[in-house]
Amino acid sequence: MKSRDELIDDLLTLAFAEDVGDGDHTTLSTIPADEMGNNA
Repeated sequence: MKSRDELIDDLLTLAFAEDVGDGDHTTLSTIPADEMGNNA
């Protein structure tokens, strides 16, 4: 059985892998390409 730390590492690896390549699909499908953020 994997330890808690190993499971966290696996989760982080999967989360980062999701965004490699085409980018974050959720962001790409929900936020217009010309939208600008702010720090307000």
